[in-house]
Amino acid sequence: QSLPTKNGEVWLTMSEWIALVGEPLSRMDCFDGMVNECIGVYKRHSETVNNCPTYLHVKNHDLMLWSTQDNLGWAFGPASLKGTSAAYIAVHDKAVEPANIKGTWMVWSKDLQLVGAPQLQLLHNQCSMDNGVVVVDECTREQRDAAGRKHAIDLNFETPRKRARPSACELEMRVAKARSACHAKIDAHARELGQRAMEDFWEDKIDANELDQRKKEARETATAEHTSLNQLDQAFAVFNEAVASRVKAEQQLDIAMGEVDTTVTAEEAAEKAVESLIRKLLPKAAESSDVVKTE
Repeated sequence: QSLPTKNGEVWLTMSEWIALVGEPLSRMDCFDGMVNECIGVYKRHSETVNNCPTYLHVKNHDLMLWSTQDNLGWAFGPASLKGTSAAYIAVHDKAVEPANIKGTWMVWSKDLQLVGAPQLQLLHNQCSMDNGVVVVDECTREQRDAAGRKHAIDLNFETPRKRARPSACELEMRVAKARSACHAKIDAHARELGQRAMEDFWEDKIDANELDQRKKEARETATAEHTSLNQLDQAFAVFNEAVASRVKAEQQLDIAMGEVDTTVTAEEAAEKAVESLIRKLLPKAAESSDVVKTE
């Protein structure tokens, strides 16, 4: 059987245990409180993903560390999404295995910006270590998988482009300059079209008011016949419509994210209430729940 490789290198030894440590992130610092659930001890799993080792959280087997697609980095997230770029925490680092990761771990901020979280560090040990884990809560694998999918964030997701006002103004100024560059050709063509009107005016066939009207029509015709200018105006109109749609979508997203936070909080509170009642009715349920228990 061939040895597993990454980026053309062969890894012969790897850490048996790793631990993600650091100060928990507050709700003000990160998009989702599930980020803090990733903090803890992980044990190397027998499964490889993207030809690299994986690690399972010793308390919650639905949390995993894996190598992302194309081996561009590593990610902590739901085991159901292993191998993808969907994660709670990620790092852009082509290390062969987690012990060699040097990059800074990143999380999604409240305003959906990918930001560094230097307080998070990865420790490793190639020897066995005392697994002194205390079970603080219990839930089924199905419940944990559902929670993981609910809170996962896709690192490939392009966050809304909240364009700065200076950028929009700069583009508008460039459009104005481009339109000005067309004026010379438009004026020349308008004079050609209005030449007959000037002759009629000189011969007293039309008055000044009629001359002004025909000059206006000549300019409008010359402008309409300038293909490049028309294309620019149409493209800029499409741009403005896109900006308006984007701004509206961002506003709706802000509202939706606030609603998500509210509903998630309510859901978690309701879930705890249900679990409390279940424990009263099934006091021995904890003995058969799918958790890791150690001394």
